[in-house]
Amino acid sequence: MNYRYLDAELAARLEEIGQAYDAALARREEAADVFSVVIIGQQNNGKSTLCNALCRDWDNRKFPVADRRLTSSVQEELDEDSGILYVDTPGFSSATTSDDERARAEWIRANLLIFVHSIRSGELDADEVRILQSLESAVSDLDRRLFVACSKAGGENPDNLRLKMESVRTQIRELVGIDPAIEAVDSVFYQKGMEKGNEQLVASTNIPRLLDWIAAGRNMPSSLETFLRKTGDEYARLLEQARDRQRADMDGMNSRRQSDKNRMLSCWTSHESSVRDAWNRCARYK
Repeated sequence: MNYRYLDAELAARLEEIGQAYDAALARREEAADVFSVVIIGQQNNGKSTLCNALCRDWDNRKFPVADRRLTSSVQEELDEDSGILYVDTPGFSSATTSDDERARAEWIRANLLIFVHSIRSGELDADEVRILQSLESAVSDLDRRLFVACSKAGGENPDNLRLKMESVRTQIRELVGIDPAIEAVDSVFYQKGMEKGNEQLVASTNIPRLLDWIAAGRNMPSSLETFLRKTGDEYARLLEQARDRQRADMDGMNSRRQSDKNRMLSCWTSHESSVRDAWNRCARYK
């Protein structure tokens, strides 16, 4: 469809939806037969450390870890034992909107999502709430598809930890409108427990609960199909709106054309006799 004669806002929206649909189609081909778990969170909240723990990489080589921001692009690692593709997305913030867009492209192909929040910082901040709200609008069945991992919980005072966790739960329910699985976890303590064979320490990190949640969700389909259907419906709606506007514009143009024609005919009819008289008088001097 030619967008040239549409108003700029509608044309831009059609272009945006069309590109999102095409990108999702490409993603569906790439993600065929792959079960993916996408990890989301702010930079330095422990996303990469958690990814390494889930892949049992105690040397942190699969997903590099550092105090500074290293994950500036999507990183993937297939856990061959489980057949799960773990995807570490760039740490988001209000200053990294381009990274946010790259991360969003991963959300819709995910089978499961893990949102990592550092419990040391207490409540979710404005950027975290914004991302969760965006997730809720973009991803189907988010209640069942999302696990909120409150990281770096090791060493926290139990009473303070309980209050912080309840505060985060309340925020998610009230500000996002969902009630997903949520646990306080600690990837570093989990690694120590696994290396020392300390089952009690391993259990206290709640990483086993997260792994059980992932295993229970292995039948969760990708949200791509739902996204494609919703995006296709939205594109069809916008396309019909554009056609309605074009039809209205054509009807208006035809109406104005007919009105101008009628005005010219009326003008000719009212002056026809005088014009003919003048013409006849001029004809006498030929």
